[in-house]
Amino acid sequence: MRFPQTRKFALFKNCIRITHPTSQSYSGKSLAEVYQQHEKEKKDKYNQRVIDIEKSSFNPLVFTTTGGMAPE
Repeated sequence: MRFPQTRKFALFKNCIRITHPTSQSYSGKSLAEVYQQHEKEKKDKYNQRVIDIEKSSFNPLVFTTTGGMAPE
């Protein structure tokens, strides 16, 4: 997807993660902490590459199986 006024592309490859927030592995964590964990993991993995190679910014999309979406 291209945004002509900014001359930037929206790339959705590798930026989407879907998680089940009520799984046992997240017991003791708030929903906000689950979102933050997944956003951080995606940023750590892809952010620098997107900046260096794509000359763009990276915003991970984190969704839950319960219908939620991370704020970023």
